[in-house]
Amino acid sequence: MGEYHWRSFKEVDRRTNLVASGLSFLGLKKNDNVVIFAETREEWMTTAIGCFKSCFPVVTVYATLGEEAVEFAINEVGAKTVFTSENLLPKVQKAIEDGVHVETVIYFESPDPESSQKYENENAQIISFTQLLNMGKRKLSGCSFPNRRFHRLSE
Repeated sequence: MGEYHWRSFKEVDRRTNLVASGLSFLGLKKNDNVVIFAETREEWMTTAIGCFKSCFPVVTVYATLGEEAVEFAINEVGAKTVFTSENLLPKVQKAIEDGVHVETVIYFESPDPESSQKYENENAQIISFTQLLNMGKRKLSGCSFPNRRFHRLSE
């Protein structure tokens, strides 16, 4: 586990906006499902809030599931984008090799600098969370978040 870093509300808001705009930069549209298959960590929550801001439904997949269950979950919801941790990335890569259609995999980097490596897959784009945030910086200037209207469930 890495060292804890405090973030202000303003910094969390900025990072969630970068996630939202980075996903928009990658071509996601309103109501495109996004899978989060990772252990509980700061990036998990940042990703979820960023998705909520852009109306991307979040589908959570428990980090403890085996390869077959991960493959089933991603297939079931038809998600083209999957967030995962560097530790769990091999399970997602295996699902893609077995025929699951995923366009983009975004992995949360390990806090261990020794584990950094370049990941590739001929069937999907694999990028780091940091790369997604950088994409969000390029897109943020022109990003407008959807106008949300909240309705009562009884309506």
